[in-house]
Amino acid sequence: MSTAPALPADGRLLRWHDHGRDRLLVCLHHAGGGAASFAAWPRQLADCADLALVQLPGREDRLDEPLQEALPDLARRLAAALAGADREHLVLLGHSMGATIAWWVAAELWRTHGQRAAVVVSSRAPLAPVPAAWNPASSLDDWFRLLGEAPPQALALPELQQLLRQTLDQDMAWMRREFDRELPGPLPVDLTCLCAQDDQLATCAQMSDWRRFTTGAFQVHRLPGGHLHLLNRPHAVIRVIRELLEGARPTCWTN
Repeated sequence: MSTAPALPADGRLLRWHDHGRDRLLVCLHHAGGGAASFAAWPRQLADCADLALVQLPGREDRLDEPLQEALPDLARRLAAALAGADREHLVLLGHSMGATIAWWVAAELWRTHGQRAAVVVSSRAPLAPVPAAWNPASSLDDWFRLLGEAPPQALALPELQQLLRQTLDQDMAWMRREFDRELPGPLPVDLTCLCAQDDQLATCAQMSDWRRFTTGAFQVHRLPGGHLHLLNRPHAVIRVIRELLEGARPTCWTN
């Protein structure tokens, strides 16, 4: 096996996991989440890919940093770092909020650096409005029901509820401001959509609207679960990602 080029220096935005592979998987988290959403992935995919986990401001070890950067500027910064990684095969995986960011990064990679990246968008429809997280009378339980998910047991702790609300409020405000832009495209990249059957925020019919944004190969994969299927049922997603990284057509696809 050939030795992969060295990864760029570590930073606050990208958390690199270097296994010496010539394939690179970039993971972009959902609103209210962080790089920890993919904490087990570097170990599970160590035999086939290096990983770069995006860590946006306003969460986890960046909790005290506000999320303020404009989406085009963020995409340019990420694309420049990823183009410098110089991998034979690059896959961008974005879940929910991260899906829109991933698409902007793919556009910047192609238009500025002439590099095609395969893109996987999960649980974020391209033309859907950004939902309000809650109204004053609603609760986190109501929010998780909308997602088609059971509330995590950890949210019984008031301090964790407060942290999640703080991050979600920030992320939703940022999305309402930054996602009110025309999506780039169509792009000459292969695009894979992951949708969950119980997700009311991004239905499989809505996810199919991504087709108009690519001139490359397009597939939709329907998975069990709700909006947070990537966190609660990661094995099915990892199987699809592994097949993409290894150059095989993923199994169990439906159009």
